[in-house]
Amino acid sequence: METKDYLGAAVFIVMVILAFIVGITTDNKLVLVAAYILVVMAQVAYLIAFVKTIKKEVGSIKQLLINK
Repeated sequence: METKDYLGAAVFIVMVILAFIVGITTDNKLVLVAAYILVVMAQVAYLIAFVKTIKKEVGSIKQLLINK
């Protein structure tokens, strides 16, 4: 991953934490629901990136086996 990917993930995590803090301190259920939705979005994005990485690794292993 590149540096900008890490920076984007860090900003996203900070926004989720701030949403939880604001939702808890103001007792606002809608903000808490939004924070939970952001957490689910982050998990789905991580799962997609993980699957893409696995596919790329399997492809490179197949290529190595074919070239031998």
